[in-house]
Amino acid sequence: MDITQLSYFIKIVESGFNLSLAARKIHITQSALSQMITNFEAEEELLLFERRNGRFEQLTPSGKLLYEYALEIVSKHEEMKTMIRRESLKQKGTIRIGMPSAILRMYFLSFLPQFIMEHPELQIEIVEGGAKELKKKLLANDLDLAVLVDPARLDHKLFEEQIIQIDEYVAYVKKGHPLEAKKQLDWKDLKPFSIGTFHETYTTYDLVKDRLSEHIKNAKIQFTGQSLEYLLDLTGHSDTVIILQHAMCRFADKEMISKRAFKDPLQFVLLLCRPVKSFYSHEENFLYNSILEFFYQPVE
Repeated sequence: MDITQLSYFIKIVESGFNLSLAARKIHITQSALSQMITNFEAEEELLLFERRNGRFEQLTPSGKLLYEYALEIVSKHEEMKTMIRRESLKQKGTIRIGMPSAILRMYFLSFLPQFIMEHPELQIEIVEGGAKELKKKLLANDLDLAVLVDPARLDHKLFEEQIIQIDEYVAYVKKGHPLEAKKQLDWKDLKPFSIGTFHETYTTYDLVKDRLSEHIKNAKIQFTGQSLEYLLDLTGHSDTVIILQHAMCRFADKEMISKRAFKDPLQFVLLLCRPVKSFYSHEENFLYNSILEFFYQPVE
């Protein structure tokens, strides 16, 4: 089997031996998928599946062995493709910087486009995703820089962390919401209402959930999303309380949405992180230091 056929074989098992379902997931016909398995078994004189009334029921002992190998081989193949892409970008001098989409929009739109225009010789790739996902990429050496939310919980012997922004979380509610009458909120004030924030792949989700749990028994976050627009729209059209950074208010419709601070504020700290290395390319250092200079400039 080649790597594609191994992937198809895995998909059959993951689909509960349902050929029709597996075929839909990998976008080929059921007959083509069935023929692939039949041809392999005939050529290798090796049965992979136990059958009942012509349907796959489970793996044979030999099929189980092949499945274990297939999982390992396909995983390694994906790692290899990632490595090839990463090394190719390095040879081209490409700098990969990861950050959550909302952070890119909120804090970097006034920096990155202008920086890229002024320095066309630099190849910069922006990788978007949740902070947890980006941390994994940073640990895997798949990013040169990452903008993460504190606590990033990185090994300080292996990674540098620089604070580039400090804010706090506030509650966003629609106009006329019962909480709008309060100047400041206690966290327990949120108990009667459904609550939303960024998706659980974001550090914000954990920070908000932990703080809610300190003040509300069995606290739950009912609504999550990766889109800032979705969360703000949800606020404007329901009694849901959305907890986001104070700075996000610039994107809220002031005629529909109000924000309220907490008496016991939850801090939001943004970090610029990179691996500790004995040597950084000129391009890496230039981008890194330029970001720090941008965020550290005095506020007028």
